[in-house]
Amino acid sequence: MKGPLMNFQNCLEEKFTSTVRAVCQSYAAAILMIAPSASAQILFSSAGTSVYTYNSAGTQSAFASGMTLPEGLAFNSAGELFVADLTGGKIYEYTPGGAQTTFASGLNEPAGLAFDGAGNLFETDLGSGKIYKFTPAGAKSTFASGLNKPFGLAFDSSGNLFVGDNSDSIYEYTPGKVKSTFASRLNRPAGLAFNDEGILFEADYGSGNIYEFTPGGAQSTFVSGLVVNDPDGLAFDGAGNLFMAAQHSGKIIKFTPDGTPSTFATGLVYPIGLAFQFGPRLAIVVSGTNVVVTWPTNAVAYTLQSCTNPCSSAAWRAVSPAPVILNGHDVVTNAISSTANYYRLSQ
Repeated sequence: MKGPLMNFQNCLEEKFTSTVRAVCQSYAAAILMIAPSASAQILFSSAGTSVYTYNSAGTQSAFASGMTLPEGLAFNSAGELFVADLTGGKIYEYTPGGAQTTFASGLNEPAGLAFDGAGNLFETDLGSGKIYKFTPAGAKSTFASGLNKPFGLAFDSSGNLFVGDNSDSIYEYTPGKVKSTFASRLNRPAGLAFNDEGILFEADYGSGNIYEFTPGGAQSTFVSGLVVNDPDGLAFDGAGNLFMAAQHSGKIIKFTPDGTPSTFATGLVYPIGLAFQFGPRLAIVVSGTNVVVTWPTNAVAYTLQSCTNPCSSAAWRAVSPAPVILNGHDVVTNAISSTANYYRLSQ
């Protein structure tokens, strides 16, 4: 397949990269856009022995309980939640409906979780100083070792893995496992998260600050003056707002892109991990005169739809032909039409 890849929501919300803008504009009337999936984004938080959900208004619901100390949270491309149970030494997997299975056991204080673009799960093993990699089928291998109580994990758009380490540093690993120091002289880095522009945000647990880093490593302070030993997990919503788990304050704090804070939730017992559940992600590739739309095969509850006017809910129609399966993805290929087309997954 040829042509640039268009990421989730890029065109519709005008969060353009140069390559995406070129695709959106090069076909004039034949514009190809990805609309948000027809499902609301939900915030998940680990706190105490449970995992809770929050809608956009901050209303809390219980999702899962009975763990010993859940910490890191991560969603795969099908919307399944993975939870690192630190003192239980396990990683649990939950369907969107809340059914639990054990994905991995026998770990040594699993803490942070993150998925790469191929669906592999990475886990910081705080007690052993390692980072483990799990295939979607659960096969385990050691990705990195010799770390000092590694915690937060995040992938950039190029597939490089960033890890916050108790040596007061953030390390970067290429997909080929080449390690370098991305940032140092921090104070117990905890949660890590990238925004849409590729800026890395770090919750500096020991100082009570949140720092941001450009792709080149230039550091600046996003927020300061928070409670010391409080900033922990970080997660961005679809609008670019940053959410932070304030561990000892028992709160979740929301920051707008300019750093304005507000209290999103209170009354939690040691909130640590945060993750947003979005709909499965679509990708569009232009191949000659065709548009190729792909999404994860295991997103079985979703149907591909298209329309020319995303403002009208009645305008969305199921796309034909039926998808074919290729490399773990559903794939639909259609000729580029003479009118603008929007695509989404509907649940």
